[in-house]
Amino acid sequence: MIFPAWLRSLLNPGPDKQYLELLEYLRAHQTPILRVNDICRLKPRRFCMIIHRVDRLNNRILGLATTEHRQGFKITYFVRSTDHQIDKPKLLKLKHYEHEVGYYYENISYVSKAYKCSNFHELITKAHLNFENNITKLREAIPVFFIMARNSTPEIDNHDLWKHFTLREVDVRADIELDSRFHDLILIKRVKTRLVQFYIDNTGTVIGSGNRFRSFGELMTAFKDHEIPDRLILDC
Repeated sequence: MIFPAWLRSLLNPGPDKQYLELLEYLRAHQTPILRVNDICRLKPRRFCMIIHRVDRLNNRILGLATTEHRQGFKITYFVRSTDHQIDKPKLLKLKHYEHEVGYYYENISYVSKAYKCSNFHELITKAHLNFENNITKLREAIPVFFIMARNSTPEIDNHDLWKHFTLREVDVRADIELDSRFHDLILIKRVKTRLVQFYIDNTGTVIGSGNRFRSFGELMTAFKDHEIPDRLILDC
């Protein structure tokens, strides 16, 4: 029986043991686990970047961050910025643990639902203002320089904001899905109950490989049987 995510979190509130074992395996096999800023600064040939997309920064997420810190890992967390989401003490704990926090943005999607815009120019202008307001809320707690889009669909792509404005205007150093430094690599992403492997080519196009893993343990076995990719993002 497959339980819904909220029930799984109650039944197993702690970090996934196999996830932590996978991180240890990567470290033991000379694959540095780096944050976005580390990769931009160091330009390493080989790396694994772990990212967590966080809709709500709750105690379960903080528990995961605490365990990662105790085991010596520095991870990137992309968090939403809404009125209920800004929890300064929890954000400061992530910073204290040397985890990196980025903004998980959804401004075009949000504005298209929250407002009746008479034309696209009004929509994109309000979305840009919404982006500025939300990232400012995050920055009142901690420094935030990296972003990742949430809830993009074929109809509404939140990345379209950057066809009309620049990242420099809002003091953002990279949108990791648009930045070429995060292309030409393997992406392993949680999709429902599976970890699914993709390849991101030099143009940023995401190509499915067909490889699916039921657990972090199964993924680690695949790395043992083959090899760890030189450039890897684990989006979990």
